[in-house]
Amino acid sequence: MNLPHDWKVRTVPELIDLFESGKFADKLVKGHSDLLEAINHHLAEYGPTGCSGKITITLTYKAEADRGVELTATAAYLHPSPPAEKGKSLAFIDREGQLTLENPALTAGEYD
Repeated sequence: MNLPHDWKVRTVPELIDLFESGKFADKLVKGHSDLLEAINHHLAEYGPTGCSGKITITLTYKAEADRGVELTATAAYLHPSPPAEKGKSLAFIDREGQLTLENPALTAGEYD
């Protein structure tokens, strides 16, 4: 971590470097790389439809009695999901409200 001589945190990279002595920043870089890999895989397998991802970084500040501030950082990663499996069928609902493969309109006596 490279803070100026007066120890003030002035930039977002300096702030992120505070967490876990810089290990949190390393994890963010790895998570970013994994997300890009997942996007590339999705593009190759399924094309661009539904191909998106997200990294959400949450910084939480909790005041302490001595004017200190407890800082917590979390990162959540959302990778693209494969398209939903789709299947199609045709069925009917009979007079009792049950699902059936027999068309009730073609049953004898239906048009009588």
